[in-house]
Amino acid sequence: MTRRVPRPSEEPLARARAPRKTARVEAPVEEAPLETTSLADEIAFRLQAAIVARTLRPGERLRQEELCRRFNVSRTPVREALRKLQALQLVTMVPNRGTIVRVPTRHEIVEVYDLRAELEGYAARCACARASTETDRALAAAMGTLRRRRGSRKDAPPASDPGLSIDVSVAVRGFHHIIQDCAGNERLVRMIRDLETSFPGNYCCHEIDLSGEAKVVQVDEHDAIRAAIRARDGAAAQQLMRDHILHSKQLLLAHMDEHGVWFAEDGEA
Repeated sequence: MTRRVPRPSEEPLARARAPRKTARVEAPVEEAPLETTSLADEIAFRLQAAIVARTLRPGERLRQEELCRRFNVSRTPVREALRKLQALQLVTMVPNRGTIVRVPTRHEIVEVYDLRAELEGYAARCACARASTETDRALAAAMGTLRRRRGSRKDAPPASDPGLSIDVSVAVRGFHHIIQDCAGNERLVRMIRDLETSFPGNYCCHEIDLSGEAKVVQVDEHDAIRAAIRARDGAAAQQLMRDHILHSKQLLLAHMDEHGVWFAEDGEA
């Protein structure tokens, strides 16, 4: 990871410099600007980080006027960011109350990750039967991107910085999507993508960083999956992918258990 997203308390978001769907957001002067993220994406990510870090607590109201002032933007990107959070089930729209913070229950997260482990493991097995040299090249390139973004630099942000996970999360998801698309089963891919929206993967990356197991989960395990697919070993690829997702689940649950980040309805807090 070589770029840092400033915390909301540090400085307002930079405005997009051109009326394009994907805008460039200015980072601190000493670092390169963030790429491939819009203002709404930035706002949504920072609010997501605050929710999981429990800076924004379950039941807390998110007022659009306050968010506009906080990020120094108009209502349009704020509304879009809140819609993104609603799609991720991190907020709910309550009549006469507005947008309220929620966190998926422990049971919900267990269900999602257990299903992902089985479905993505099967996708990896299917991908082995259909993989080509082009697939191998795509996965190698994805691993190269992941290593660069996960790599260390003197000016790299600390693991506790929520911004650390933006580039890594994008790279991780890209790697998984190559395998899913190679599986050749559109219904399977739709099911997995639907599960991906149930809880933001950015936070799994962030909590893995905090756990000290980032290189193992984000680099070593992905590289082992890539090697199994390159060897066309379907059984190994399936098991490695399954174990990888279950490992990620364990780290995420451990963090949320430790910090008590659960919705009251869960009965676990």
